[in-house]
Amino acid sequence: AADGGPSAGGSILFDGNVEGHYADRDSLRLDAVNGTAEVTGTVGANTPLLNLVLGCCGVDGDNNANPTPYFPGGNGGAVTFDGAVTADNIIDQRLSGSLTFNDKVTTGLFSEAQDNTATDGVVTALLGGAEFWGDLNFSRASLTFGGTFTFDSSFTGSLDDAITLASDTVLDGTATGMDFDFKSGASFATGIGAGQCTAGCSLTVLAGTNNITVESGASLSANDSPLTGVILEAAQINLNNGGV
Repeated sequence: AADGGPSAGGSILFDGNVEGHYADRDSLRLDAVNGTAEVTGTVGANTPLLNLVLGCCGVDGDNNANPTPYFPGGNGGAVTFDGAVTADNIIDQRLSGSLTFNDKVTTGLFSEAQDNTATDGVVTALLGGAEFWGDLNFSRASLTFGGTFTFDSSFTGSLDDAITLASDTVLDGTATGMDFDFKSGASFATGIGAGQCTAGCSLTVLAGTNNITVESGASLSANDSPLTGVILEAAQINLNNGGV
């Protein structure tokens, strides 16, 4: 932990790799309110972690992450992982700050704390792709993808978020028995922020023998920040008044 008041947080640096002692049993928590935390190497590459937790403190009766407390004017801190990360569960309990993965993420549950304010949340970037086998509950703040995202046969989540692309992005659900159903509010676009693709990004959605549905109110290429290409491969594609 390296918590502090506004503009007074400390720094955490793991200048190398992090491994569990026993596979899927050991956990790591990083708490850097108003500060920074960075791991320059891989996490769980040889001995996967059970939990990777950011912030604190526990979960509620429905197993949802309790939001991390901090003083008014502060934030949840900036957390960066430079190498690949493997953990059964990634749980971010903060309602502000940033979370950046520069390499591949492999996890079952990816959960970020929520409250009743639509714009609260951690600015999240997965820039090296991911492999998901459980559920997803992303932040309501900005979400950036880049690389190949593979959904395993046990995947139970969905993508109902506004996502900005940092590079060409592939969503591969061929191993699942689930359709890609992009609901109202889901969108993909290029961006103007640091690390985001200002031009030349494409989106590929691979559903295999499953279907792809783009519901009304969803968009696979936003009008104001269009992608350069959209490729959809599925048994059946239903645009359903959605935007492509």
